[in-house]
Amino acid sequence: MKINISKYLLKQVKKCFSDIELIRYVEPILFWGIDYIQEVQNIKKNNDFEKLMLALKELIILRAGLKLDVPPIDFTLTNRCTLKCKECGAMMPFYSKENYWTISFEQFKKDLDKLLLCVGNCYHLKFIGGEPLLVKDIAKMLEYACSKKQVKLINITSNGTIVPNTDLLKAMSKYRKKIAYTISDYSSNKEIKILKHEEITNKLNEYGIKYFLSNHPWTERGEIYKRNRSYEEIKNTYLNCWQMVCTALFNGEIHPCTRSAAIKILTEYNFEKHAYIDIRNNKTQTIKKDLHKFFKKDCFSVCDFCQEKRPEVIPTAIQINEQPIIGMHKTRSR
Repeated sequence: MKINISKYLLKQVKKCFSDIELIRYVEPILFWGIDYIQEVQNIKKNNDFEKLMLALKELIILRAGLKLDVPPIDFTLTNRCTLKCKECGAMMPFYSKENYWTISFEQFKKDLDKLLLCVGNCYHLKFIGGEPLLVKDIAKMLEYACSKKQVKLINITSNGTIVPNTDLLKAMSKYRKKIAYTISDYSSNKEIKILKHEEITNKLNEYGIKYFLSNHPWTERGEIYKRNRSYEEIKNTYLNCWQMVCTALFNGEIHPCTRSAAIKILTEYNFEKHAYIDIRNNKTQTIKKDLHKFFKKDCFSVCDFCQEKRPEVIPTAIQINEQPIIGMHKTRSR
């Protein structure tokens, strides 16, 4: 019987991590740092040995308190969007026009540089919104991020309503081995008339850019309000959340997800220590230490705003006209 030594040793190394370290940190790094990059670059080979070496490296980093290699980071470029989806994972419909913002190129550089000073590698940097193609300097931002050796792969996630302009297409083509483009596929919703999938994919093919059509099921998230649950109940909510590995860099702050960032901006909720990290106003050494504490947390108190049951599948990208609100208590029966 032939034994895959690398696969066996990898399994043993994983036993050295806590469950939270595996779920929040190690497994995402192994997937996005090896599997996804190989898929984007069309590399087909057994990667058990690479995963073993990376897992050993991360074990040393965690135990020695060294610079973390960060799991996927959702870098929000704007909270403006071309759609208004009822169950938006990033809660963009909750923002009024008075709360709209778009990061400038100069601020983007400062935030990315500060992040990279505090970490080892960033295996997957995702440009998101809102709709990131509304950002006029996105091509410059992409080129700047691609120039950083610590950033291993960049993904632009768009809702498929805007065709990338020539500057962005050229930038993506230039760094095509480091770029993936994801189109959220809302074509099953026939009420959305502004989708441009054919135009977009034709352009991406023309420039030789790898892209993916994402059609993950949409789910009912429930009303956003503080439920006053116990620590164990909040922990259970977090461990069952599909966004628990969606670390967000939002307006200069690292949050467990974009929903946490929205609650921080749109309410007066008092966050606990290490619930988010302010990278603009803290020193590098403080951020390095806080990142270790952040990724070892087994839940965040802000999870009390989300429903605990596993959500039901609903039609894709339902559009709304009204602006929903976040409550400190339940406002209506469900």
